[in-house]
Amino acid sequence: MDDKTKVLIVDDRVENLFALNILLKPLGIQGIKAKSGEEALQKLEAHKVKAILLDVNMPGMNGYETADAIRQNSDWAQLPIFFVSAMDEGSGTYEAQSEHGNIEYLYKPIDKVKLEDALSDCI
Repeated sequence: MDDKTKVLIVDDRVENLFALNILLKPLGIQGIKAKSGEEALQKLEAHKVKAILLDVNMPGMNGYETADAIRQNSDWAQLPIFFVSAMDEGSGTYEAQSEHGNIEYLYKPIDKVKLEDALSDCI
């Protein structure tokens, strides 16, 4: 299992963590799950991941704040971050994209093909 590519999945909802993990398995990717921004930072200390799937709306430290904390650590600053959002594409959420250093948004429910395309450059 240690030889598998690892992607950090951060979402406060257990069912979303489960669903994302199901989508990653056929790609040969091990999902490392975190239920908060704080837990995500702890998981990054313990695991070498290739990318991060980060929910935007979480209680406590939200996705943007988590991304900012990740970018402040030189070991993680270059990790691709994919914000995961239930908001629709026309909601204006793209404005925050460049300031937090992510690659793109993935919208819930996540399409398997879009997820694979998004991760293909990272894994």
